[in-house]
This record gives sequence, C-alpha cells and structure tokens, in this order.
Amino acid sequence: MRKLLNGVVKYRETARSQVLKRLRQVKEDFHPVTILFSCVDARLITSRVMQLDIGDAYMVKNPGNMIPCTYTCAKLQQNAAGLSALASIELACLMKNVKDIVVCGHSDCSAMNLLHSMKQCEAEWKPDEPLKSWLQIHGSPSVQKYNYLLKGQQVLQFIPEYPFLQFSAKIDPSGKLTNADKLSQIHCLQQLENIASHHFLQKRLLEGLAKLHAVWFDVTEGKILICEKNKVQYGKLLITNENSSQCPLNTANLLYQGDSITLHVYGLTESVPYWR
Repeated sequence: MRKLLNGVVKYRETARSQVLKRLRQVKEDFHPVTILFSCVDARLITSRVMQLDIGDAYMVKNPGNMIPCTYTCAKLQQNAAGLSALASIELACLMKNVKDIVVCGHSDCSAMNLLHSMKQCEAEWKPDEPLKSWLQIHGSPSVQKYNYLLKGQQVLQFIPEYPFLQFSAKIDPSGKLTNADKLSQIHCLQQLENIASHHFLQKRLLEGLAKLHAVWFDVTEGKILICEKNKVQYGKLLITNENSSQCPLNTANLLYQGDSITLHVYGLTESVPYWR
C-alpha cells in the first residue's frame, strides 16, 4: 500500500496537470479506438506496452483474458463476470461505435498454467473454487483445440461458421514453447471465436463494422506477437511513421520511439498464421 500512496503523491506533484489537460480534451472529443481484453497479470500493463493514452481504449481485465462464448453464457446466466465482458463489448461497439476488438494473451500465464494442469473441464460452478470454475467452464473450447494439437492436427480452425470471419492458425511450428504457452496462444485466438458466437455482434462483424484481433505478449523477452492479414505467419508487427517505410517491430521497447508511430493491427480473416 505504501507504494500506491507514494505513487499518488508523485502523481499530484508531477503528472496531474498533464492528465487534467488530457481529460479536458477527451471530454470535448471522446472517441476510443478499441476495446482491449487482457489478463489480470501484474506484468501485463497493456496501456504502457501499446502506448495508449487517456480516452484511447476501453480496458477489460480478467484471469486468462476470457470472453465467454454463447454456450457457456446460456448455461451460466448468473455468472456476472462472464456477462460483464459481453456488456463491455456492447457498450464499446454498439453504443460507442468502436471498430476494433483486441484480445491480448501472454506467456507464463498463471491462469493458463492452471488450466493446463487440470485434467478435465467441468461445466459446473463451484463457489469454493471460483478461479478453477472460471477456467474450466470458459476455457473448455480452448482445451478442446489444444487436444487437437496434441493429437497431431497442425492447423487449427477458428470461427468455421462464418466463411468471411474464419481463419486457420499454426501454433508453435518451431517447437520452442512450453505446453502451457501453446495453450495460451490457442486460447487467445479462441476468444475471437467466442466473441463471434454472440448474435448481438454478428451483424457488425459480417458487415465489417467491427473487427477481431489477437496479440500475444512474451513476458520473458518483451516481444509482442500479432497476426498479419494476407501473410502466412504470426508474429511480425509493422510500424510506420512520417519519415520511413514499413519495417518489422520485434520488441515492445520500439513502441517508445515517438508520437508519430502508428500501429497497424490486421484482422484475422485470411491466411494460415503462426506465432513466432
């Protein structure tokens, strides 16, 4: 708590005036560009990694960056945590016309490590084990695809119900990741399928008024992996600025080069991408 209080004091002394200035600007012109789902892990400060400013994004955090699918929501309507993710999407995309929905997973995820360690996923809420119940219920589609990978299926299919939205992905073709991190990458992509399963958003997705994106943060090396449309790879992030052509961005540190940098996040609608 002392660290938090010291931070408040420092904020008042050094940053409050700039924050207040930005808040006043946002009040006059409030147009968030994205809604971003990420894990509660303390190492994953997405606003810093992606250099988001006040008013840029709606932020939603929960263990394992979960967005429940239609099936689990229908079975567990009393699960407020799961429904809050959907309510957040409705607020951002339907009420505020935010176009980009981004899911951010990461390596060495405690939630994914726990999900990987459990032998089976039970569709039952246990009040005495809220974390395990949360992971087992809403992580079951990810575990199912992970089992396909273990059985030798090299290319996994996502959102097969809608040809315009469906995509395929290769997970760790070089064989460098831990099994839990493989599950984490699958799980990150699975959330896009979960989002697309909800009827209230499907019309906007099919008309291109909303787009789905996935990024994955390597907490060991500080790398951000992302899918590029029309490229058979998963991992190269592009930046452009006023004075240079497109170039690969491999580490999060490069995000600090200046205000003129623009991130280009491509939707997952084509190609067979893979993380690298």
